[in-house]
Amino acid sequence: MDYVTRATTIFETLRPRSKRFGRIWLALAATLLIIGLLLAHVYYRYEVLRLGYNLTEQIAIHEKLLEQQRKLHIEIRVLSRRERLEPIAKRQYAMQVPKATQILVIQQAPKTIDILQNGDTGRRKDGLDRIKKIDEKD
Repeated sequence: MDYVTRATTIFETLRPRSKRFGRIWLALAATLLIIGLLLAHVYYRYEVLRLGYNLTEQIAIHEKLLEQQRKLHIEIRVLSRRERLEPIAKRQYAMQVPKATQILVIQQAPKTIDILQNGDTGRRKDGLDRIKKIDEKD
C-alpha cells in the first residue's frame, strides 16, 4: 500500500468516529443548554414567589399603619375637644373664658407690595398698628 491509500483508509475509519463525537458533543451542548434554561426558570419562579410573599407582608404592614393612623386621628379629636380642655385650663392653669373687652381683633397685615408702593408712611410694617378692641369704633 502506498501512502495515499493508507491515509485514505485511516481517514475513512476515523471519519465515522468524528461524526459520532460531533453528534455526542451536540447532544451534550443541547442538554446543558436545556438544563441551564430550566435552572434559570426555576430561579425566576422562586424570585416571583419570594417577592409575592414580601409584597403581602408589606401590604399587611401598610394596613396596620393606616389603622393606627385612623385611631390616632380619633384620639386627637377626643383630646382636643373644648368640653375636655376647658375644665383642665380652669383647674390647672387658672384660665377663664375671656370677656368681650379682652378680645382683640387682628386684621391681616398689609402685603409687602403695599408697603413698597406707599413708601415709609410711619406705620408699622408688621401690621400691628391695625389691632383694635372689639368695642372700639373705627
